[in-house]
Amino acid sequence: MTAKTQRNPTARTTLAVVAVLCTLASAAHALPAAGLRARAEQAFAALHRESPRADATWDADKPGAALVTGLSTPTIAGTPRQRAEAFLQAHADLLAVAATELRYVDQKQTRNRTVARFTQLCPIGLGGLPVYNRFVTVAMDNDGRVLTISSDVLPVTPFQRGTLTEAQARDAAVRAVFGTRPQDKTPVAQVSQAHETVLATAGKSAHAFVVEVVRTPLQDVRLVLVDARDGHLLEQHNTVLH
Repeated sequence: MTAKTQRNPTARTTLAVVAVLCTLASAAHALPAAGLRARAEQAFAALHRESPRADATWDADKPGAALVTGLSTPTIAGTPRQRAEAFLQAHADLLAVAATELRYVDQKQTRNRTVARFTQLCPIGLGGLPVYNRFVTVAMDNDGRVLTISSDVLPVTPFQRGTLTEAQARDAAVRAVFGTRPQDKTPVAQVSQAHETVLATAGKSAHAFVVEVVRTPLQDVRLVLVDARDGHLLEQHNTVLH
């Protein structure tokens, strides 16, 4: 008697939805940089009509504006965070990133202005992970008018997800700093938890873990990024100036 394979329509539907999300995300981020730059320039032109003193700085490797100054753009009533979020929602094309891919981090306030900071996220179809060291800041006056925007976000291109565990990522980070295994005798004072991230550079993205490694006696604090696929070193930075 031949056994019949039971098919799960719910599973097929779920897989189909995931496939569509990934396809949409890839299509949105497959738009050539020239097309994203054209949209950003059009968005700036619209802002310039409202704020004739506005000026934009553009970087060659980023399709969106890197810095916009001279603005005096009113925002809806609310907290500084709500005002900044509303502005980014209305002017997302200026930065060549969807507003849903920016997550509020914090804000700093002085006597006459508030600066709200947002970190970049991957599109949901690419995992929704935070993008390493990519931020947008929105500066507002006490009346909630946006004065300045700065951005170093980049479009996230499709990437292969890795299978490293957090423990394996921590081991790889220590090996990158010391060239040895963590269980061997090394001058390590502390190793932080490994946090998933995406390293985005112009035209390329990589699934990674970021780990903080503190070593003695120099008290160097290293931020180490290792590839989530095989643990090889992507970047490391000494955050302490001697």
